[in-house]
Amino acid sequence: MTPQELGALLGTIAGILLSLAASFLPGFSDWYYGLPVEKRGLVMVGFGLLGAGGLYLTTCVLALFPLLFVCGWEGVKVCLIAFVLFVLSNQATYLVSPESPTKRDKRLREYALVAEVLHKDC
Repeated sequence: MTPQELGALLGTIAGILLSLAASFLPGFSDWYYGLPVEKRGLVMVGFGLLGAGGLYLTTCVLALFPLLFVCGWEGVKVCLIAFVLFVLSNQATYLVSPESPTKRDKRLREYALVAEVLHKDC
C-alpha cells in the first residue's frame, strides 16, 4: 500500500466514523446537535484538520510511526489527501445516514420555535 493510498484510507474511515458518531453516539450527538447549524460543519472540518495534523505530527515530528510515509512535501500531500477525503466521506455519510432520534428531536424543536414566532406575528 502506498502512502497516498494509506492516507486516503485513513481519511475516509475517520470521516465515516466521525459522522456516524455525531449522529448516533449518545453523549457526542447531544453535544453536536446542540451546536448552531452553521457551526456544525465547521466543527467537522476542524476535526478533520486536527486528524490530518495529528497524522503528520505523530509520523514526522514525534516519529511514532516512522514507516507510515515519507516526511517533507510528500507527507504534507498525504495529509492533504487524507483531509479532503475526510471531509468528502464525512459529508456523504451525513447525507445518506438515517436520521437519529437526537437529530429528529432537535429539528422538531427548531420547527416548533419557528411556528411559535410566526404565530405571534399573525
